Amino acid sequence: MQGAPETHASLPARTSPGREALLAATITVGLRDGLTRVSYRKVADEVGVAHGLVRHHFGTLEDLIAESLIRSIGLSLDVTGMGYDEDAPGAFDENFAARAEQHSDIHAFQYEVALEARRRPKLKAAVEQYYERYRAMVQQRLLSIGIDDDGMTDLVWFVFDGLVFRQSTSPDTEAAEIALQRLQLLLALFRERGTAGREG
Repeated sequence: MQGAPETHASLPARTSPGREALLAATITVGLRDGLTRVSYRKVADEVGVAHGLVRHHFGTLEDLIAESLIRSIGLSLDVTGMGYDEDAPGAFDENFAARAEQHSDIHAFQYEVALEARRRPKLKAAVEQYYERYRAMVQQRLLSIGIDDDGMTDLVWFVFDGLVFRQSTSPDTEAAEIALQRLQLLLALFRERGTAGREG
């Protein structure tokens, strides 16, 4: 699968501490006040800097929100345990559902941006990159347990996306954990069927 396309929202290779603080502040303001109320001044006030500094780093508010979305991807992969770890390959972290609930704020921000992109087209490229990054992570996990199937990758990604949304809005960790157990069973059966087909 080809990597995600470069967009104006891609984070630079190196970011200054000031820039990182502004991105974090954007997430905070967006969650507290709503994306429509994100402004240079509010973000600057959150960090304690002049609002001209925010404008200097980011050309438009859409650029600021989009880059904050991309920054949030790494954060959410880390806190949910979904990030791929070469030292611990395999399926998915058994505590995923509980972690998704515990860190629901970062996911809520991501869903807010995805919905806002319906009204602000300049955010769409960042949202596409957001979806591509998560799908690629699911694909890596499945490849590590011997499953190379685009349809199954989409199925698992859709399950996780829906589960995270539920845990971010009206959490039911017990039900989510049971669902993940069933998903693991489904993956095991799918892998066994594929192995049997190759041996046959």
